[in-house]
Amino acid sequence: MTPSGNLSRRVFLQMLLSLNVYIFSCPAYSHAQKDASHSFDPLPSKLASLFHHKQSAKKVGLEYLKIAPREADISLLSNLICSFDGEYRVKLLHADAGGFRELLRQRLCLDFEQDHIVTVHGWILSVTEARLCALTALL
Repeated sequence: MTPSGNLSRRVFLQMLLSLNVYIFSCPAYSHAQKDASHSFDPLPSKLASLFHHKQSAKKVGLEYLKIAPREADISLLSNLICSFDGEYRVKLLHADAGGFRELLRQRLCLDFEQDHIVTVHGWILSVTEARLCALTALL
């Protein structure tokens, strides 16, 4: 500081930069600690990688979450997508790209057969498809 109590431009910019570094490093550090202390579940990321047009999936997912706000949790959505069969999660995790898509296609067909559908802005989607979009939006 200068004797008059005013900050020089250089000191102000240094303080601002230090503050930004601190603000952005703290969440990253706490997130890294959380990941290290809990086992990492790769399934949500694998499920979200399904969509080629992620922005469209995110929009649909956000609209679905307005209808089903209680499902706005990555772990919950992952569990709900895999809830109908205990082995389904393991199959999805270990499937290659083609097998992965086929397993999800079968699940979507089953949703329609069993009338597990939801309407989002006039679009009729299987519940699983809507949840996949919501998962993409949250990630």
